[in-house]
Amino acid sequence: MSAAVSLRPRPAPEPRRGAAALVHRLLAAVQEGRGGALLLQDTIVLHLDDLVPDEAGEVVLRHGADFTRLLLVTDRRLLGTGRALPHVTAAGESTVGLRQASFEGGPTFYYPADLQLEVVRPAP
Repeated sequence: MSAAVSLRPRPAPEPRRGAAALVHRLLAAVQEGRGGALLLQDTIVLHLDDLVPDEAGEVVLRHGADFTRLLLVTDRRLLGTGRALPHVTAAGESTVGLRQASFEGGPTFYYPADLQLEVVRPAP
């Protein structure tokens, strides 16, 4: 398995608008024990720092769920996104048909092409 997700306690969110508001509502729900999945309607929220990269610094997200939007919370600078070059990761995952997002200081994050990715900065 290329990506392991663990939930860490987060500080109480402040009121926000748009995508940031969604992120903070979801984090508050998890922190309050109202479920372990950061999923609301068609959106999933992941913290980049909670994903465990393989030995080569790559994380592959596979899903079989109905979500179509991915909010990736990180304070790392996004270096670029695009179609992934086909290869097999150190963890044995194929990147054929995936998209990628590269972040300053790593990791390289691969995700299904049918997901809309939005990178969101955490609250200060």
